[in-house]
Amino acid sequence: MTFSTATWSQTCAAIHVAGVEFLAVQIIGVTVPEEMRHALALQAVAERARRVKVIATEAEFQAAARLVEAATALRAEPAGLYVRWLLTLERIGHAEVAVGARGPSTVPATSQMLTEPSVLAQRRDAGLRAVRENQRGEDWAGSVAS
Repeated sequence: MTFSTATWSQTCAAIHVAGVEFLAVQIIGVTVPEEMRHALALQAVAERARRVKVIATEAEFQAAARLVEAATALRAEPAGLYVRWLLTLERIGHAEVAVGARGPSTVPATSQMLTEPSVLAQRRDAGLRAVRENQRGEDWAGSVAS
């Protein structure tokens, strides 16, 4: 038996005329048909699957935003890309050792990445020279002041 909202309203109106007011209603002995239980279970599964997709999509969106930030940072400092490449090579090496791989590995590289070590070395050397010159200047200034 189906008890719709319209039926409920009609019943309440008829009883209210008689001066009786409902405080509570208790329905006893209702059995849900197997088809209805199956439909409700399918609906629950579909809702969980939808939530999983929404969460996964949100995670992808956040990851994409972080990748944009990383790309911006790497673009600002080319040496950062080279360091990231070296870290990737290290990770590949560890993975190959873990699975017992033997033989050569193929890794992607650009000509800029292959020439980057010399650029990094030049920057390092220039930085060291500047530090040494600064230290010499401080030593000279300190000896003049005393």
